[in-house]
Amino acid sequence: MDKISLITQDVMGDFAETVECYKFRANRLWIVSPWLACDAGGHGPVEKIVASLGNAPKSKCSVILITRPPKEEWHSKAIRLFKNKINAGVYYCDHLHAKIYLLECDGFRCAVLSSANLTARSGNTNLEIGIQFRTTVQESNRDDVAALISKLSDYVYS
Repeated sequence: MDKISLITQDVMGDFAETVECYKFRANRLWIVSPWLACDAGGHGPVEKIVASLGNAPKSKCSVILITRPPKEEWHSKAIRLFKNKINAGVYYCDHLHAKIYLLECDGFRCAVLSSANLTARSGNTNLEIGIQFRTTVQESNRDDVAALISKLSDYVYS
């Protein structure tokens, strides 16, 4: 497993695949994205994440969503999907621009810093980039990746 990798194709699709892969071990998912949108065909990253966690009978994952207050119906629809299907906690930040995605599991942590919002468009229209950090070490002063993920978690939590 690469501890740090550069993602240049379908950043959000890649993250949604990670959530799918670890859905039974997931404890907490943080999504920090100014814009969220469902895919017209129902196969975008929003739908994949919600389906993964909503269809996992043993899932104990707490989902926290931080986004801008919705002004458009497409944004409201994506937020409702998270709230109604997986009981996500939703927080609004008027001037949010950061895009951070964190997945904490039993024995595994993943963080993605990206230019991509959580939309299908970010994977099939826009040119986006992301840096993914993964570790199997929960906390360690000797593991720089684990320390960075902890700092990102602290930042998002605050």
